[in-house]
Parts: sequence; C-alpha cells; structure tokens
Amino acid sequence: MVWDYNLEIWPVKDRFRIMFGVHNLFDEDYYMSVSNDTLGNTFGIQPAPERNYYIGMGLTF
Repeated sequence: MVWDYNLEIWPVKDRFRIMFGVHNLFDEDYYMSVSNDTLGNTFGIQPAPERNYYIGMGLTF
C-alpha cells in the first residue's frame, strides 16, 4: 500500500493558498505497468518513482 499526504492552507481566505504534498510517504517499493502506445499495449512492469515532494501556491483573482 502506498500513502500520499497533501496539505492546503488558506492564510488569506478565498484569495491565497499554500500547498504541500508528499507522494509515497513511507518510501515503499512498488511497481506499475507502463504502456507507450495508443492501442493500450503494455510494454512491461517498471519500478514506480520513489518518495517525492512538492510545494506550491495559488492566487485567486
């Protein structure tokens, strides 16, 4: 099982937000099938990305 964590804070209500997240929170090894053509043919099973983070902000006008 793979866990993700996402957090969104609105310091200025309905105008400005700060976002933070972690994908694969516990750094588990897992695999995914990968398809590279438009017909849906699967070309194999590859390791999925390790833990990664993101941070961002949004502004509403």
